[in-house]
Amino acid sequence: MRTPSHLVGHSVPVDSPHHPEIARSFALGAPGRVGYEVHFFGDVFPLAPREQLIVASPDPALPALVLARPVGGGDDVVLFDGGRHGYDAMFVDEHDLDDLSAREASHRLEIDGATTFAITVTVYDNIDWDEEEDDFRDDDGVVRLITGEAIDGDRLRADGYDAIAVEVTDAAGLQTTVVNEELA
Repeated sequence: MRTPSHLVGHSVPVDSPHHPEIARSFALGAPGRVGYEVHFFGDVFPLAPREQLIVASPDPALPALVLARPVGGGDDVVLFDGGRHGYDAMFVDEHDLDDLSAREASHRLEIDGATTFAITVTVYDNIDWDEEEDDFRDDDGVVRLITGEAIDGDRLRADGYDAIAVEVTDAAGLQTTVVNEELA
């Protein structure tokens, strides 16, 4: 199973409960480990109590950024960066790199008093890269991102997903979707 490059070394593959033929799911750290805070740049929109919260950008020019911060210390893990992850960010949407770098994930997610969670990231692949990869090659046969960066076929398949969901589970076992984005 291909792991998105931003999750390599931070996650383990788990069975996907959502459309396993097109979905790849990853647990942060050990599956079920409630040991992360979620910090983000963007806005939280409560859709219903404990039903779903969507982390979205306050400004379309500045896409959402969502990080996991290990309780007790350690490096932050990028869960989702709307300016860098997925098909549109790779091939369609142009963002000022200085603006992307200036975003700070300064808000901490809190759901009904809970601030630490187990985290699962699911990416969805509805793109047949075996058929479409050549469409993204330049005259030299190199796959290039909209930024001009050259990537190989493995990274294209790992990071070129067209949707993402980030689900958090608190210590009581209550699960909430905090990111649910169509990326193509």
